[in-house]
Amino acid sequence: MNENYPWGLTKVGSVIWLGTFDNVGCIGGTAFFSLAVALLPSITNFFPGFPETVCEFEFGPSAPLLGDGFGDQRPPSIYTFDTTTNWIDEKSVVGCKSFTAGFTAEQLLAQTGGLRSAGSLPSSDIVIMAGPGLNGVNMFAFRASTQQCIGAKNFSQYNDIRRWLKLGLALYAGVGKTAGGGSILRWAGTLTTPLNFITVGTTDSPVANIAKHVEGGKTYVAVTTWPNLNNLEGDFSLDTFEISLQNIISTLKGFSALYISPQVPISGLNSLHATQWKKVWQILNYDPGTVTAAVVGGGDLASYNGKLYWGTIQVPATGFIAHALIFEPDLLEPTCSDDGIIFPPSNVCEGRIVDVLTKTDRPTAVFRGSNLATVYKKIELLYGEKDLLVYDPNQGWTTKPNKMSQTPKFGASGIGTSADPDGGNPNNNYSWTAAVWNGKLWWGTFDETLPFLPEGGGDLWFFDGNDASEFQNAFFDGAGNTRSWGVRNVVSDGCLWLGMANGYNLHPAGGWELKKLYPMDPAIQAQLGCFPDPP
Repeated sequence: MNENYPWGLTKVGSVIWLGTFDNVGCIGGTAFFSLAVALLPSITNFFPGFPETVCEFEFGPSAPLLGDGFGDQRPPSIYTFDTTTNWIDEKSVVGCKSFTAGFTAEQLLAQTGGLRSAGSLPSSDIVIMAGPGLNGVNMFAFRASTQQCIGAKNFSQYNDIRRWLKLGLALYAGVGKTAGGGSILRWAGTLTTPLNFITVGTTDSPVANIAKHVEGGKTYVAVTTWPNLNNLEGDFSLDTFEISLQNIISTLKGFSALYISPQVPISGLNSLHATQWKKVWQILNYDPGTVTAAVVGGGDLASYNGKLYWGTIQVPATGFIAHALIFEPDLLEPTCSDDGIIFPPSNVCEGRIVDVLTKTDRPTAVFRGSNLATVYKKIELLYGEKDLLVYDPNQGWTTKPNKMSQTPKFGASGIGTSADPDGGNPNNNYSWTAAVWNGKLWWGTFDETLPFLPEGGGDLWFFDGNDASEFQNAFFDGAGNTRSWGVRNVVSDGCLWLGMANGYNLHPAGGWELKKLYPMDPAIQAQLGCFPDPP
């Protein structure tokens, strides 16, 4: 099962559009870091005789085009799912008009690592699927009513895109720029020229997630960003990672942050608003460890009851990589491990690796802000740590209080509850998805817990606005599949639709899933128009 992630998700009427990302366990780490190690074809087994994943690397079909580290990449798929009939159909870009000279739409799709985002504007009959490719971001536009591809285009000035936002009659998207920083784009196309945009916002780090925020009766657009680490031209090598990391640390610019737009007028944001966005928070306002903070990204966000909620993301092992590059480079030498197996450690150097991996790990933290557009802004730490481990070259590892001087209101990082005195789940790395549905705030995570351990599988939490009740768990087990890493995407209408990510490409339970969350109470089902089966 090559298709692991439902990486892009949007809904038009009764139809959900979905774009995929394949073999993430093989190419995900390569795409970000390209560690200087031999990429040997391998099969992962948790138990002898039961294969879970396979990676082909240089022997994979995409290696000649994309390089050995991306040999397992497959051209992403585009699906439509009719929620009234439960019918799924694959869409094609064959014959689609290309707006990039020298490339057909099929060639652009073949060079796309995955369709990391999907957006739609029903009033304009448009659906756009987009994701990072060989030379920037590739976009594919479809006419929603006919489900036919009407345009494909490469944007070499951008290198990432994750989320879209429909607000009024406007469609917005956040991007990372190849030269560094980020932009918020507004769709300015037509059905004839469907991939035109104007810039309505700028940030000093790549935009990750985007959401509408309402406070004081006024409407704003809010975005979280990722650190300015992978925005250098060329391949994502360890050398370029180190250069960008050193730049962030030395300038204290480009850390992940939260930005708020100016008030959105009825006509929507325009190019005059591009320089008027405010950075209202950054990770350095919380984390005292500058090097570790440099590899913590902004997670998803949602506006609920006049307050904005957002979380953090730390890609596994990035804390270790950053620490080793800055403080202990010998940990990255091939001679550090005598057998290539770190767990359990078999020598002193491997023991140091495990120690650093543990101490630089930052499970997801969750924050809440109010009055963000005013001088009276208030930011609360809901889930996080009162004290965090920080490395000092002169003292070694020390404990320092968080820079908010707050005790987390609800619990520890990883969404720990008051009933969990040992803290949160250290494997809940990402606040991956956030949405408001059925009067509650819903929060989906990426959970590294192995599937055969208790609470294996991604989590979904909900919050009813009552601080006394904290976040409550909807499921710990990947919505019934413990091999599901987490809730990668959500769309809500009468129901809450969950795009579940799953990287086990050999296991029968592997691959992405689309699941529907519906209320159990028949009266609420009727009120929302959300039932267990299509009517």
